[in-house]
Formats: sequence, structure tokens, C-alpha cells
Amino acid sequence: METDRSPSHTAPDSEVSPESSPDGLSRRDFARLAVVGAAAAALPASLVDSLPARAQSIPQEVPLTPEARAEADLKSEITLGQYGSRLNDAQKAELRHLTEQMQSQLETIRAFKLENGDAPGTVFEPYRKQRS
Repeated sequence: METDRSPSHTAPDSEVSPESSPDGLSRRDFARLAVVGAAAAALPASLVDSLPARAQSIPQEVPLTPEARAEADLKSEITLGQYGSRLNDAQKAELRHLTEQMQSQLETIRAFKLENGDAPGTVFEPYRKQRS
């Protein structure tokens, strides 16, 4: 089956193309980051420990409100209470930093105001083959 490639079916020229989001991350870049992240998660701990210190350094502290910081600290302590005996000091610091990052993202989501009657952004509509 031949596809129609007429100019009316091309994407309009705009700042945000269908291949990238407003923050500049394209689908291809996202997929690449997801693959690298999955590969990094699969690395054995002995290999991670052998990385240079610069690669293991923790970025600066995430800015959080006192309430959000307390919630992030509580989540970190709960996780460390369960799994802390399996982690070294660098991994514990990374866990705290990741918890703060996730808390920052959670605060952004919580700040988005929704009303009870707001419809979802996307609706699942399964494709149904028409009967002949």
C-alpha cells in the first residue's frame, strides 16, 4: 500500500516539532537515555565501585521547601531502614539525592491544579476493525 506524501500531510513549521518536546528532548534522545539508564542499572555493584570518584560524585542539593525536605528525608530513612545494610556510604548518599530529586518532581505534580470534572489528557480508544 502506498502512502500519501503530499505537502498537506507534513508537520507545520513551529518551534516544537512532533519529534521533540518543549524542553528540547526528542523522542530519540529520550529512548537513548532510557537505554543507557537501563544498562547502568544492570551493572554489577563491583563495577560501579570501580568507577572514578568524579563519576560517582553527587550533584548539588535540590532546592525543596522545609515540608518537602522533611517528606524526602522520611522516605530516605524508610528505604535505608529496609535496605541500608546492603548499601555503602556512596550508595546511601546517592539514594538520598535521588529521593530529593523525586520529591522535587512530586512537588511539581502536586502544584498542578485539577478540578473533579477535568478530563484526562489522553483517552484510550482501541482500534476496532469494521465489519463488511
